[in-house]
Amino acid sequence: MRVQLTGTFTLPAPIDRVMPLFTAEGERGWAPGWEPTYPDSAEHQVGQVWTTAGPETLWVTVQADDACVRYARVAPGLSAGIVTVACRESADGTEVTTSYDMTALSPAGERRLADFAASYDEMLEHWRVYTSAALHKPGPAVEGREATRLPGC
Repeated sequence: MRVQLTGTFTLPAPIDRVMPLFTAEGERGWAPGWEPTYPDSAEHQVGQVWTTAGPETLWVTVQADDACVRYARVAPGLSAGIVTVACRESADGTEVTTSYDMTALSPAGERRLADFAASYDEMLEHWRVYTSAALHKPGPAVEGREATRLPGC
């Protein structure tokens, strides 16, 4: 089973403020439960590797430029694929387009991807709310964020 999902939302800030939110370390400041660990370096660059838990997932940065980031993502035994976040200037700030192209690696992975696809729009709305709040808060973290994880595959 393969799922290809894309959605767009707008953030009220220029690209140079928005793009850092979608790096491994930048996401820590707004995504509840997001705790990347790095075997080498936390520096955002092509080739950067990190892991996350729930389920255990390996990430590799395969593209990193001023308007687009792309990550290879593997949850062993569950799914593998590419996650892309592309931004462009808009009249209201920055339009953020997020795409997941994921393939299940098992029946359990198929169930997770089906659930993920069903909640994709909800996940993007969470992303919009949390990233908007992060843009208006000083410091690296969003104060008062909920302790629950955002929907994700």
